[in-house]
Amino acid sequence: MKGLITFNHPGGKNVVLPVVSFLLNQHPDLQLDFAITSESSGLEEEFKERVHAYCLPENVSSEDLRSLDWNQYQFVLSGTSISGNLEKTVVREATRLKIKSYSIVDHWCNYLFRYEEKEGSFDSVPDIIFVPDDLAKVEMESFGFDQSKIISSGHPGLGSLEKKIHKLTSEDKNRIHKNLKLESGWEFAVFVSEPISQDEHSDSEIDERTVIQDFLIQQLSWLTQNRIQLFIKLHPRDDQKKYSDLPIEVIPTHLDKFEIIQSARFVIGIDSMLLLESSLLNVPTFSLCSLVSGKLSIGERLSWVKSFHPDQREKLLSLNDVSSVEILLHSNSCKLIGDKILSEFIPA
Repeated sequence: MKGLITFNHPGGKNVVLPVVSFLLNQHPDLQLDFAITSESSGLEEEFKERVHAYCLPENVSSEDLRSLDWNQYQFVLSGTSISGNLEKTVVREATRLKIKSYSIVDHWCNYLFRYEEKEGSFDSVPDIIFVPDDLAKVEMESFGFDQSKIISSGHPGLGSLEKKIHKLTSEDKNRIHKNLKLESGWEFAVFVSEPISQDEHSDSEIDERTVIQDFLIQQLSWLTQNRIQLFIKLHPRDDQKKYSDLPIEVIPTHLDKFEIIQSARFVIGIDSMLLLESSLLNVPTFSLCSLVSGKLSIGERLSWVKSFHPDQREKLLSLNDVSSVEILLHSNSCKLIGDKILSEFIPA
């Protein structure tokens, strides 16, 4: 049995790889090809001999995919991306060849961008779409997606978060403080950048730089008084030069993001997936989404992330309380998705 796996940006990789590991564990004869834009790092070493990776650009045509072993694939499993068309082109080719296709949505936003190259066409919709929860399912249905194709599965990335982290020691935190060149006696906080200017329904007057600039204007003095230095964690699609004239340091990309988050005094952002991950790590986590757009972030809607308002900054120093029931729902997602895929091809 052979399948094709495709993802572009880290969000897709974050939800697809945990399911890939489940599939390979459950089906010892399964072989997989990867059509990806980055190396398939993160996959357990024991599975490497059963995987072959084709590295492709994020924008491709069907002709660019001819080297793939299409006549051997029983299924296609894809992530979804806002930029590029790799996953969309792979799904369309699978549809043309009548190969069963599945995809996993990694966030509660930009649904149409993920499944359309031509606006209003739904031209890149697979046979089955796995979404994080019923909220995402309802939202996609409201945009016109076929409800029979959508399965509320939980979020594989959130469900497997505990496998990616380790409990930090005081020595670990001291090492991180040293890497960030913090002054003695200072703590640090993290602002999670997010390219909201590229969103499906973006407001051209509001962008990610404006958000952090306004936050610094309002809160920098208070942060300094409390001996807290603010750092920015760049989104993969963000540009460091955009923030070069602001009084904020960028977290070096080689540092482990989960170690950074666990060591932070608090984490703040707009509507990034990293805010949800931060909340699951019991780090005080806050969103500026309502200030930016007048709407709640997905973390606030799930009651995982707290709203932040300028006159309530002491909330930045409070603790999180994420429901263990909510976390449990996502921990079962890999099995639900994997079992659904395998059930189509392996008799019970």
